[in-house]
Amino acid sequence: MPLEAKANECVSRNCFFAKAFCGQGGPACTHASRVKTGPGIAWLILTWKARTRKSSPMHAFSRKAFFNPCVPGVFSALLMAFLCLGWAAPRHAHAHPHVFAECAVALVFDDSGLAAVRQTWVFDEFYSAMVLMDLGLALSGDLDEAARKRVRAYTFDTLKPYDYFTRIRVDGERVAIPDPRTFAARVDEGRLVFEFEIAAPVPALGEPRMVTIAVYDESFYCFMDFPPLEVAMEGAAEAFDIDWEDRDQTSERYYYDQITPVVLDVEFGRK
Repeated sequence: MPLEAKANECVSRNCFFAKAFCGQGGPACTHASRVKTGPGIAWLILTWKARTRKSSPMHAFSRKAFFNPCVPGVFSALLMAFLCLGWAAPRHAHAHPHVFAECAVALVFDDSGLAAVRQTWVFDEFYSAMVLMDLGLALSGDLDEAARKRVRAYTFDTLKPYDYFTRIRVDGERVAIPDPRTFAARVDEGRLVFEFEIAAPVPALGEPRMVTIAVYDESFYCFMDFPPLEVAMEGAAEAFDIDWEDRDQTSERYYYDQITPVVLDVEFGRK
């Protein structure tokens, strides 16, 4: 589909990430080398890598200046120059992606086996501010129940037709993604945070089970930094032998066949 048609489709469905604007910042990309993009995107991702690591000497400074819409810093000016000149674009498009989110994942086990997959998405400051201002909400402080419902309806619920960017395979077979059974939204240091849990019942059998999890947006409007460096095991996880690793899923390349998603393979069996 041509880029213009793809953009119009996103806008027409009121998809939350299509509302973002050129010039947003983004998180660190653990697997930046696997994303085949122009030099601008690589620069943007790697700079965010330094920025989001609290041990980095750049972190304290960048909290105030880098990508801050209220502080016209040097880095902000450089970013805007890259994007406006098209340096940040992949070969077939300009100003992609628009929204950036760091993804954390926890696997929740019960006595039978895997029960659910819990995700946490932490959005960049620019997108977070845009959503909160659009809804007339404060850029800091707690979100009350009414505010959380408004944020969810305005953003997260629009992803239902797209399985909330989540793909799960069990023993090689793709499974349907149900609506999340829990959802929470909050603001943490100016960044919008979503936490939700998707039921994924996979009982332990005689042979080890293999669960493959991927989180990405095929339109590349939203860059999901997945998988994380660490995966939490919760619930009755101690009753199972669990191994996990990430790998390139070359059979599911997307966005004009330029990007190879990195998936999480989880193998488990009863001890």
